[in-house]
Amino acid sequence: MRFSSSLLFISKKQLLSFVFYSLCLLGTLPIIGQTTYTSFPKDQQLYQRDISSNYASIPVNGTIAQYTGYTKLSLKVYKESNVVFDQSRNLYYSGGRSSFSFSVRIPAELSNYRFELYGDQNGTKTLLKSANRVVVGDIILINGQSNALAYAAAKPADFDDFARTYEGGWKLMQYSFPGQWGAHLAKTIIQNKRIPVAIFNQAEGGKFISYFLRNNSNPNTGNYGTLKRRLEDGGFNNKVASIIWFQGETDGWETSISEYKNSFKQLHQAWKQDYNPRKTYIYQIRFGSCSHVKPYPMEAQRQLAEELYDVGIMSTNNADHDGCHFPFEGGYQPLAKRLYELINRDVYGVSKSNVEAPNISKATLTSSREIRLEFDNTSSLSFSGNPWSEFTLEGSSARVTSGRVVGNELRLTLSSAVSSLDGVSYLAHIGSARNWVYNSNSVGILSFYDFPVGQGSTSVDPPDDPTPTPTPTPTNCGDVTVGIGASSITLNGLNAPIVTVQVFRPDWTTAFSCNGDCNGTTKTVSNLAVGKYFVRVQLLSANWQLICKVEDFYTVDGSGSTTPPEEEPPSSGNSCDNISISTNSSGVVVSGLDQATVGSLLVLSEDWSISYYNCWGDACGSGNITVPVGRGSYRVIAKHYNASYQEACTKERIITVGNLTEETDRRNRVASSAVETTFKVFPTVAVNQIQVQLPKATNYIKIFSQQGQLIQTVNVKNWQAKQSIQLDSTAQGMYFLNASFVDGTNETSKFFIQ
Repeated sequence: MRFSSSLLFISKKQLLSFVFYSLCLLGTLPIIGQTTYTSFPKDQQLYQRDISSNYASIPVNGTIAQYTGYTKLSLKVYKESNVVFDQSRNLYYSGGRSSFSFSVRIPAELSNYRFELYGDQNGTKTLLKSANRVVVGDIILINGQSNALAYAAAKPADFDDFARTYEGGWKLMQYSFPGQWGAHLAKTIIQNKRIPVAIFNQAEGGKFISYFLRNNSNPNTGNYGTLKRRLEDGGFNNKVASIIWFQGETDGWETSISEYKNSFKQLHQAWKQDYNPRKTYIYQIRFGSCSHVKPYPMEAQRQLAEELYDVGIMSTNNADHDGCHFPFEGGYQPLAKRLYELINRDVYGVSKSNVEAPNISKATLTSSREIRLEFDNTSSLSFSGNPWSEFTLEGSSARVTSGRVVGNELRLTLSSAVSSLDGVSYLAHIGSARNWVYNSNSVGILSFYDFPVGQGSTSVDPPDDPTPTPTPTPTNCGDVTVGIGASSITLNGLNAPIVTVQVFRPDWTTAFSCNGDCNGTTKTVSNLAVGKYFVRVQLLSANWQLICKVEDFYTVDGSGSTTPPEEEPPSSGNSCDNISISTNSSGVVVSGLDQATVGSLLVLSEDWSISYYNCWGDACGSGNITVPVGRGSYRVIAKHYNASYQEACTKERIITVGNLTEETDRRNRVASSAVETTFKVFPTVAVNQIQVQLPKATNYIKIFSQQGQLIQTVNVKNWQAKQSIQLDSTAQGMYFLNASFVDGTNETSKFFIQ
């Protein structure tokens, strides 16, 4: 009986094992560890291409358990719906497991690939693992401070099916944080090079360069480690196309040139070891941006690009700027396009001139009153406005009073004779004043600090100009006339001591400008396309006091008609003609966005400083949109996009809500009950600082250019009496200072910088 019972017990155990084993072979029970994958693509993964061949070899390998019963494995790869790879591997088991390995060579192109791995048991195939929408392209890393983060959200027009990133899983780029210029750079590469792009942005605002360094004892910690883990988790294969660095404003308070360079070289060496980039790029920061006071990081960046062969640099000059960051249009967008042209040459091998930022190479004192500056990386230079005061002399009280361009050289005239100079600096300016020096592709020259000045051959100083005949000072703008030609605008009566002229195209880019040197009887702006232009003329006295101004819209229609401009521009025939912008007792009312495939709406304060409403796509709804705002003037921007998120048209208006006369009366009543002290800005013509006399407790002061761009915000909470504001980096021209008082009132005054 005991023998029989023992046999029965063994038989049951064997039977259970056999049943379990059989079910596993049939695939009806999951088997933990039956297949281990060393490498297999993830859904939506982007593999870095080999730049020399434009292909990537994608590995599929691992081990599989013998009890699965598979005798071979097959890998199929589809390009869209077509099979482009179909191979099988016999399995040879040892110790109960067999290894397997495939390698698939995929080109970088705008196509999605699907991977399917099958187990084969006596001709019966079972799908073991798959990956969808796999692509090959370029990986770009972005790091730095807030201008690298760049407001995080991409513009809808920059969304693309082939723009990817990894954030807990591979996904479309817009579901991560590419940054505005990062997203635009990716879309530009996708459109022009026809390859996918992945953006990994690990920027953090307000951090010193030391914060981003690799901890060599524990490389997976800190900011550096977070980016490294993201790449590794995404299946990174130890190579990227490029790394872009935009940082330094925080270091501008205390970090020396040598300290910044040493830190960056440590970071650069770590990048080369961990990511092997084809090229690294630095965006040179704008001096004074975010209120930093020392130019050392800016100069360090320029020197780094000279000393490190695989590091390029892009200037941020000749771009709009709000004092700390950049708007998209006029700022991040053109900066992305300029960097693309440099990457196009370095990474994609397209030969093109004038894509680098012009860099100073030599400074010579050619006479006691002139310096010659020579620039590399450019065949010629141009300038706009009056940038000359932004060049400063080190070791001398003399100033730069004017300048001219000769090919790739600048000739700067000094205010007084000097025998030698310690150095020359170009610190440019924060804000959006149009005073720039740039190359033929609008790339601004690099800023520099204390560049050594050599001694040139001795030359005789030209005699001082004879005292000019005084220009009669007009009392009004009655003699100023605007004539319209078939493709031109002609201005007459510009006979004041100082005259400024600005002509803006329909998209508010500058068609023509001159600041202070437009005096004469006639000025013609030629080669204008058909459209509605805004013309601003200012007549000023010899000490820059405003006499009068002319501001109005004029239509160039190709016929030379002098018909006065309409209050509203005529219908352009595009889809934005259906957009209506109006007001009611509740605020701003907008309709017609639902006529587009994708619509967007932005309601801002008139000076762009406050956003009251922002929507795009489905978030904008299907009917009228009412944005509740109080009395005041608002900037309303409505846009239509097509199905591929390309901008189709824009409608922008400044609109007034409520009875401003009533509001003004209220403010006057409040002001009259306050202490009778005069609000005053002096001197009205300043060099590097102004004094502000405030009549009462104040929240803040804002300084605007005459184009309405915010140049500087000063927090003056509870300031009273007389205060000073430094303007060392502000370009010549006219500015408006607006003081916002604690009692809810505000006042504005204008001043000039020479």
